[in-house]
Amino acid sequence: PESERRARALAQWAQCERPIGLGLLSELLMSRRGEVELRALNPLLGEQDARAAMDGTAALLLRVSRSIFAAKARAVAWKLQRTLASLKAKLSAGGGAAAQADVAQAVASLRVVSETLARTLCFRRAHVTPPKRAPPGAAGVGADGVVPASLDPRMLVFEFAGGMVLRPPQVSLISKLVSGATQGRSMCHQMLMGEGKTTVIAPMLALLIGDGSMLVTQIVPTPLLRFSHATLRSAFSAPPLHKPVWTFRFDRRASVTIELLDKVRAAVTERAVLLSTPAAVKAFLLKLLELLHLLDTGQYPKNLNSIGEKMRRVMRLKPRKVTDDRIDKASLQQQAARAVALLQLWKSGVGIIDEVDVVLHPLKSELNWPLGDKHALDFAPTRWELPWWMLHALLLLQEEAKPESQRASWLASGRSSAGLSGRNSAPASKSVSSTSAEAERECLLQLKSACEQ
Repeated sequence: PESERRARALAQWAQCERPIGLGLLSELLMSRRGEVELRALNPLLGEQDARAAMDGTAALLLRVSRSIFAAKARAVAWKLQRTLASLKAKLSAGGGAAAQADVAQAVASLRVVSETLARTLCFRRAHVTPPKRAPPGAAGVGADGVVPASLDPRMLVFEFAGGMVLRPPQVSLISKLVSGATQGRSMCHQMLMGEGKTTVIAPMLALLIGDGSMLVTQIVPTPLLRFSHATLRSAFSAPPLHKPVWTFRFDRRASVTIELLDKVRAAVTERAVLLSTPAAVKAFLLKLLELLHLLDTGQYPKNLNSIGEKMRRVMRLKPRKVTDDRIDKASLQQQAARAVALLQLWKSGVGIIDEVDVVLHPLKSELNWPLGDKHALDFAPTRWELPWWMLHALLLLQEEAKPESQRASWLASGRSSAGLSGRNSAPASKSVSSTSAEAERECLLQLKSACEQ
């Protein structure tokens, strides 16, 4: 009725009800319950009216996106026209070898521009399925036996917000990765630089997968954190694609607080993108292992390396005695429970790893985290002294087989190179020669005792 329409218009004018604009219609277009939600926002609309509004919104977005793409094609056509005019002028001028080189360069440029214009004019949307005939009795067939055209409204809104058109390889890759994520399969794909893996593929995956049922975490190398954060913010800044972009930061000295857990839980419900680095993720996992280790042992490491302990050793003070009451088991148990809950959210979510060859490289992305008390290696220091004594004994036996003159000269030269020279070299050679037999017997005895141990 007219009275209800006027009452609703008055409520919108007084800002008591939200007005329905293109941004809201674009958001409803991406929802599976868009028509139902539209009728809830405007009870005066019927079922056919809501469907017509959704179809009109899709047609408008297609027309605007096509207009932007046509403007780009027109710019390429103007460039082709200027290239043709330049080539015509060079051919009319004539000239020598230099002019011929300019003509060859202009022809090559003309070929590149013409191929670009041809690809632009023949471009088709990869996510739009044209109408086709289907066998009788098939699902979704109209009265004339033709399956109507269909499209993915989420990709359409992404193209409209970004002022671009998705290329067929990008649409194919996105569909492949989304299918693998929904089925719980890990997938890896290699793309060349400039194909849009950071500016197109990653935001589209976050848009399609982050539907409020699972956590979407994007992991990038530390040098790319700012760039990726700015790219995601730019992609999701438009009203139809509004999506929060949060950063997950963690290090060894951080605690697993309730605020951190609430932030990750809110990222799921708010359909936000959680951006992090390999160091932060590995630090969180190692923090969980440290908490479990402390709860298992019941005490902190005895050989602490804190600044306070080092200062006490420098000042020659007695080391502080470490007792069991230094550990707060209740606090550690709470942190461990929060860490386990956060880890479950990660396990049930999806991780998008950019530059996977760098993030998963065992040498470029390794995080060493010493844990527990310091213990000597097994059989220390015998395990590394034994080979030296064995080599020492073999070398002495080899020198004993040589003539005495050569043996004394070798030992004397070795001792002289260690710091004896000049007039003291002769007495040094005699002393070393007299003690070579004793050194040999001592080495053999040490070798024998080491082997017996």
